[in-house]
Amino acid sequence: MTDPDDGKDPSAGTSPTESGASVFSTAPAAPHGSGPWAIVAFLVLVGLLVVAAVFIFGREKHPTLPRLALQPVSPQGEPVTLADLEGKVVLVNFWGTWCQPCVKEFPDIVAVEKHYRDRDDFRLLAVSCGQPQEDESDEATIARLRRDTQAFLDHRFVEMPTYLDRDRATRQAVEEVMQLTGYPTTLLLDRQHRIRYRWVGMGTKQQFIEEINKLLNE
Repeated sequence: MTDPDDGKDPSAGTSPTESGASVFSTAPAAPHGSGPWAIVAFLVLVGLLVVAAVFIFGREKHPTLPRLALQPVSPQGEPVTLADLEGKVVLVNFWGTWCQPCVKEFPDIVAVEKHYRDRDDFRLLAVSCGQPQEDESDEATIARLRRDTQAFLDHRFVEMPTYLDRDRATRQAVEEVMQLTGYPTTLLLDRQHRIRYRWVGMGTKQQFIEEINKLLNE
């Protein structure tokens, strides 16, 4: 899935989008020599533009992720919350073993994790998700998702911490502030948990590293 406005082939990778990107509008010129109904119509149009501007620009430019609660795929792993990420730059990748663009992007995600593995101020969270129609509060569904994800990792000899988003709690938090859905979706958070960049659809190792380095150097 790509951003709705770019129309690019997802196999080519999507460019990161600043989380506060907006489109500016200009008000129409006032009518000259028009009757009272034209003036009323003009005022109504201006009012609608004001409401639209409040809706667009009233949102935070870089909204803060309100909550994050992830469970490890591996029994040896530890759960992760926002409190565990204080002072860190974080790349969160929502993907699924059933999603072909996710599978194609996955080697780049693994490469990014390896690239920054020795840094204490960076964390990559690969979040394995069920299909949209699945109930991820159901114990049997979670158990199967855990098995499928571990088998996927083992088949590719990947030793990277990977997580589950039980009850879709973290995805719901993202949708509340960004209205984003679809897979893969990748978010880059700064040290204050603000969503600074997003990729809706496939990203590339080069794109991820470029934006991560910007935040690490701030």
